[in-house]
Amino acid sequence: MDPHLEATDWRANDVSWNEALERGWSLRELEREYILAVLEHTGGHRSRAARILGIDRRTLYRKLREFESVTAVT
Repeated sequence: MDPHLEATDWRANDVSWNEALERGWSLRELEREYILAVLEHTGGHRSRAARILGIDRRTLYRKLREFESVTAVT
């Protein structure tokens, strides 16, 4: 199965896109939730998650560090 198709079969933390819009989530928040959901889907396997997301593994690591720094500030 194509890993990109596999990722579309479920919703990030059971939040539908309509619910995300109603909550007023930014693109950054949607990206964060989707990345974290893909990581959960892969059991934390970052290389596999990066493949599903269509990004380089280093990009995934960088985004995760950014998410951590934002969480630490808020």
